[in-house]
Amino acid sequence: MKRKASHIIILLATYITGLSLFLFLCYSLILHPMFLYAKDHTQQASELDPSSAASFTQALEQMRADKKALEEAALQVPEEPQPDLNPSISKAAIETPAEESPYATIIIERLGMSVPLYYGDSKAQLRKGAGQYTGPGSSSFGEGKQIIVAGHNTKEFKPLQHAAVGDVVKVVTSYGEFAYTIVRIEVHDMNDTSSYDLNLDHEQLAMYTCYPFTGPPGKTQRYFCYCDKLYGPVLTD
Repeated sequence: MKRKASHIIILLATYITGLSLFLFLCYSLILHPMFLYAKDHTQQASELDPSSAASFTQALEQMRADKKALEEAALQVPEEPQPDLNPSISKAAIETPAEESPYATIIIERLGMSVPLYYGDSKAQLRKGAGQYTGPGSSSFGEGKQIIVAGHNTKEFKPLQHAAVGDVVKVVTSYGEFAYTIVRIEVHDMNDTSSYDLNLDHEQLAMYTCYPFTGPPGKTQRYFCYCDKLYGPVLTD
């Protein structure tokens, strides 16, 4: 009995020793480092300058003020002056174009059309490009009236068969650039004087050619594209 009791005491002592060692290791490896970490950060927090929060708030307010100042400055920046699309030009400053050389180009980008324009609509000029009517009552680009331009339907004005209302027509002359938009497309008899109006109260480019676009020559109808002015120089006396 004494030996058995001694054996039990030894086992209990061993168990208690092992448990104590386990608890010591847990404290040393886990709890103690956590305690030191918490204590260190608590001490750091207590040592912070009380004015730090106020300094941060002031810095944030300054950033907001700077941002607002930049936005207000951006609004006050003056816009770049836009180019004058309708400058006034004295007629006296423009030389009458030579009949043998083109003085302008007619451009319709959607149709891939770029046609030299001559001052006059003689047969010789129409063989080389489009021709501008310069007879009695005629007007030039920028004079605020109707400008009549002719061209062959087999060459320069052939693309007009695919023209549509809304297409933009540009005319780049020796004294400025003009832009027009097609507002009507009509077919008239070749002798129909209502197809044009030289006394029109606004500037309009009237381009015409023989119609239909196919078939033998000698056609008696004319295909008109009427184009109202969008912008361009204004000629003054």
